[in-house]
Amino acid sequence: MNAVVKPEIVVTINGERVSATPPRYDNEYVLMMERDFNVILDGTNLEIMLAVLSGYNTFTQIMRRTNIQRGGKLSRHLKRLLNSGWVIKSGNKYLPGGRIYVVYDIHDVNGEIVLSISMNKGAFIDPIHGLVIINGEPLTNYCSTCPLRQTASIMLSPWRGGTGLS
Repeated sequence: MNAVVKPEIVVTINGERVSATPPRYDNEYVLMMERDFNVILDGTNLEIMLAVLSGYNTFTQIMRRTNIQRGGKLSRHLKRLLNSGWVIKSGNKYLPGGRIYVVYDIHDVNGEIVLSISMNKGAFIDPIHGLVIINGEPLTNYCSTCPLRQTASIMLSPWRGGTGLS
């Protein structure tokens, strides 16, 4: 797997073959519950997602790229990615479900249903860094001028306006 993994953040690296045309996205963002978000934390699912992002989008291409020898195993993993919203199927092609993956939870507050957006879990697809997955509380010792942190801020800035998030 071509990824840098730390407890709080996973950054995939687009160092190998990158599709000549960027993948089409079904949505700008995908809202998902935490159990659906956690599907990507499985190594095989992450490897499949990286293959899809690199332009390997048919069942056979994904099977060859990931070296998954059994079609049944690949089918099970693709089904989990489809059901959770990480990928969508368009004809015979698998495509990313969105550019930004936002984790939410539902709460009952005084008889009203409230959706809350997780501030420590989520992901986005960046054209330079690839798939960036945030999974856990951020550390306080990250550099404020880190290009990855700046990219995350830029990608999530449209969300701040209407939600009051900072």
